Amino acid sequence: MDAVTLGMAKSDARKQIAKLPTPSPLSAISGRMHRNRESVTLVVLGDSTGNETFEWVYLTAQWLAAKYPAYTVLHRLWNDTNQNYDSATTVHTGTGTHTLTIYNGSMPGANADYSVSRLALQVPVIPQAIIISYGYNSSAVTYRPINYPLVRAIRESFPFAAIAITAQGPRVSSDPDYANGLLRQQSNIDLAQSEGLGLINVMQAFLDNPTYAADWLQVDGLHPNAAGMQVWRDEVVKHFRGDSVAMPLGPRSDNLSQVWIPAVDFVAKTGTPTRVDTNDAGPYWSLPNAGTTAIQALVSAPMGWDVVRFYAKWLQVTFTGFTGANNGIRVQVSNKGLGLNQGYNTAPASVPMSSLVSIQGPLTLGGSNTSVATARTSYLGYTNLIAAALGNPFAIEVKRLGDDAADTNADAWLLLGVMAVRQS
Repeated sequence: MDAVTLGMAKSDARKQIAKLPTPSPLSAISGRMHRNRESVTLVVLGDSTGNETFEWVYLTAQWLAAKYPAYTVLHRLWNDTNQNYDSATTVHTGTGTHTLTIYNGSMPGANADYSVSRLALQVPVIPQAIIISYGYNSSAVTYRPINYPLVRAIRESFPFAAIAITAQGPRVSSDPDYANGLLRQQSNIDLAQSEGLGLINVMQAFLDNPTYAADWLQVDGLHPNAAGMQVWRDEVVKHFRGDSVAMPLGPRSDNLSQVWIPAVDFVAKTGTPTRVDTNDAGPYWSLPNAGTTAIQALVSAPMGWDVVRFYAKWLQVTFTGFTGANNGIRVQVSNKGLGLNQGYNTAPASVPMSSLVSIQGPLTLGGSNTSVATARTSYLGYTNLIAAALGNPFAIEVKRLGDDAADTNADAWLLLGVMAVRQS
């Protein structure tokens, strides 16, 4: 075979490989159960569409039990009152020694931030797979800044877990929130694409049926009925079967989820801040309580960042302790885009990212001649970088308003740095 022919053959082979379906991450569950060498754990985090026995989570448990009869299949439902899972219900008693345990964290009325705030409780084990199914209970038009922190928290806590996200079924078209609901579910689709997640596209399965509302929704025009839940289950089952139509939409994003901006990256801007380099906790800026004092730094947000939250890492030193009358410190943070992207020829104006916040708390004291300064973290606010900064890099300014009546602490505020955390 000459070089030209060999090159054409390799090119054809690459094209054929490119056409091969990419299995859903959830197919790893089926692979483990097919080999029947270990017990398996699946966690579901969602809302009222998955907590009943006629709904998709329990139906999927029954399907897996029938598919892999050697496994004992256990279903544990989340109990919001106890903030724990109820005792396991046996869906199927297997012929073998291994178990599939499904932790069903579906909570009526919940949103993704419900699971973010109690992730350790809702995922009490190391799971092989996690399904996220949220979106009904949000007032936001777009849902990505609410759902992305959950995806990030799962990846940081369980880096080897397979993750799939659900685009939930639509409401009836006459519902006032119908259009916004579609946008929220589209944001779930976008998140699956940009982060390389499995996508359970229930929304599209419903929309493909012109009479889905009459056929598959309850009288509330929102929750699927028993027939609709069968359709929902079928979309989930495709992932466990590894069907090509259930493949992830895009590669996983490896962008950073947080950027630390240390004190050494800041420079003085207003007033008389002082940089101190002799503290065991590292260099810090000392912002006095008199007048307005500000420092600023340049930050380059990683590609793909949209919404970002900022957290100040700081400490205080005192020999007398803090009380409610002397522990208030007023801080404001702002940003200004410096890039010339998106067609802008001039940098946008400075944009405040948070309202004023009071930073308070008790302090642990040491001996008579020393004090123990406990490092603390305070949430300073968030900004949409696309809408506010409109340019990368951007300047961030941290300002202490010492003359504000609520700034009651006479000591300097000691800032170690700021953590920028990606939200979407």
